[in-house]
Amino acid sequence: MKRIISITMAFMCVLVLFAGCKKKEGAPALTTVPTTINIVNENEPVSSYDKETRTLKTTNYNPDGSIANITTITKNEAGLVEKECVYDSEEKLISSTHTKYDENANIKELSFFDGENKLMFMYGDYEYKQVKTEKSTKYLLLEYSRYDSENKKDTVYKYIYNDKNDCIAMESYSPDGKLLTKNTF
Repeated sequence: MKRIISITMAFMCVLVLFAGCKKKEGAPALTTVPTTINIVNENEPVSSYDKETRTLKTTNYNPDGSIANITTITKNEAGLVEKECVYDSEEKLISSTHTKYDENANIKELSFFDGENKLMFMYGDYEYKQVKTEKSTKYLLLEYSRYDSENKKDTVYKYIYNDKNDCIAMESYSPDGKLLTKNTF
């Protein structure tokens, strides 16, 4: 991420530099000189993988070299992410995300917890539509619900597809069925 920001900032500097340049009448044409910008980030994240527990551990660093945070991602036997934890520099849990899947590898529950392992919110009640093509079978997400920290449903999300199974809209509703938002694609 830091590399992307650095590249973007360098590009913006070049744009600003040339944005105000105007060719004066009678002046020779502007020429460009190839410029190479070396971006060196000594604080790249460091990752390790434990095959036995299927856990990827990534340590992220601040610009001064100190640890910013540590992230662990644990996958199931099928290679799907089951748990992601974020820790501070002293390895104290900040937050975690837990994912459960159905027999077709579709998400059936996605839960978010704080550093004290208290539920912040979760998504559940996932409904899918099976679509078979000549080459494969896929599942289209039709609907799911969001639950608050007290496990009370607060929003229902619904997806709308055209006859080619392209998603054309997403709507959100209150638990009593009132339309909250509608996004078309």
